[in-house]
Amino acid sequence: MIRRKPQRLQPWRPKRHRLRGASLLEALVAAGLLAFALLAALRWQALARAETGLARERSEATQLAREALEWQRTFVALEPVADLPDAPVFSREEEAAHTVDGRTATFTVRRRTSLLAGVRLKAASVAVEWEDAAGQRQRVALDTLVDGSLPVHGAAATWAAAEPGVGSPIGQPEPVPVAGR
Repeated sequence: MIRRKPQRLQPWRPKRHRLRGASLLEALVAAGLLAFALLAALRWQALARAETGLARERSEATQLAREALEWQRTFVALEPVADLPDAPVFSREEEAAHTVDGRTATFTVRRRTSLLAGVRLKAASVAVEWEDAAGQRQRVALDTLVDGSLPVHGAAATWAAAEPGVGSPIGQPEPVPVAGR
């Protein structure tokens, strides 16, 4: 019998050609990909910031348009009153424009009202225009119809009619539940 010499166990080591590490080309590709990702993130942030600014401008323009439209809805009489020559009246057709320096831009507010023939309505429209940070013209427009009923009549229609002689047994109004009395 031939005896073999006992072998010592050696720890496993990979072959030498696997231990070279990353090449210069691989490092450059990784740096390029990282730079591309960072530039894309910066561009996305710039676009988001610009859209946020435009949203603020649109919000302010819409608020200005709503205020102007509500002003057009107000009137104190159907026809001009001699005692109040500047009072808003329903029968007055007008077209006006004014400029407002807002928080985010300078806005031009254009109002127009016209009476509709054959009915007691007037058409009211408001357009707000401005130039955004990119230099583009922006516009918000609101339109509505205004009824020719006197405001006093509209308020009277909202009052609830009280039934005479009906009251609660304890003297409290009806909306209060019985358990709460």
